[in-house]
Amino acid sequence: MPQWATFVGFTFIITAGLLVLSHASRGAINTTSDMDASTIAGDITQNQTEDSEPRSHSYQDHVAEELSEPVITATHTESDSNAEQNNESDTHDTVGPTQSSTKTTDHIVPSGDTAIADVKHADDEHESYQTRLSTIALLANVTISQGLFAMLLISGAWIARIPVSAFGVGMGPTKALILALGVGTGVILYIGNEVGSGLGAHFGVDNGETLRSALAPETSRGWVVLLCVVLPIIAGFEELLFRGALIGVIATGYNVSPWILAVVSSLAFALGHGAQGRIGIAVTGVFGFVLAAVFILSNSLLIVIIAHYIMNALEFIVHEGFDIELYPVSDM
Repeated sequence: MPQWATFVGFTFIITAGLLVLSHASRGAINTTSDMDASTIAGDITQNQTEDSEPRSHSYQDHVAEELSEPVITATHTESDSNAEQNNESDTHDTVGPTQSSTKTTDHIVPSGDTAIADVKHADDEHESYQTRLSTIALLANVTISQGLFAMLLISGAWIARIPVSAFGVGMGPTKALILALGVGTGVILYIGNEVGSGLGAHFGVDNGETLRSALAPETSRGWVVLLCVVLPIIAGFEELLFRGALIGVIATGYNVSPWILAVVSSLAFALGHGAQGRIGIAVTGVFGFVLAAVFILSNSLLIVIIAHYIMNALEFIVHEGFDIELYPVSDM
């Protein structure tokens, strides 16, 4: 006999944990963005200060300027001095070999500009490495956390003996129709997401690009991992929790209207995407309700999983893969 209460309580615990993790991730991303902005502002201020400082042409500055350029000293030979002395005196007509010792001293002073360029190049390489490391760490964090939550939810359903039909698994239309509806819904949601992001940019509201950029990989292997591992896990777990468990299981076990549950789950779904900013929360809440409606009408969890994945994948491919912006970014 299914233990509905046990599983529902366990589902609420997982949902609360996900919301707490989302809030913590939002704080970390905002902190990183503020640090990056402060660093850029500091560099600009420093450059402006250096450009505005008057330059005095003192002896020390003159010496410093000379040392900042490569200097090659001339070759000094004792034979040249002897030749000059012989030219000045016409009384010496001695014919014979002249022994002279040649001393060559070449000093190359490294250029100051070259040294500065080397330091900047090293800093750029270090910053690029840190960026790649942060992206890998963030992708690993998302994958592990979402995968762990999914395993806990599935284990809880198995222990509580919840039938898979309550999640909308194995139900609904044929496989071909499921694929078509999933892809079509995902494309429509992506277009709606672009419209919402455009409105947010027009009114100067953040649209969650920080999180998307932080997750965007820089290598082909990273893109394979993102599209084939990370995004499928995210779509699968979130739909299993917010549509399958919070709507399907509760509606089946307690005979509650699924439309009421759709409102509650969509609100939780929006709060779970707090790292995407204010416009991201609003848009995600609307999309959550659309996915909930598709789930209720089709009784198929697979359709909403496919739609969720298609929407996320298109967003990454268009904006981060091809670097295409379909809306103007506000300067406000």
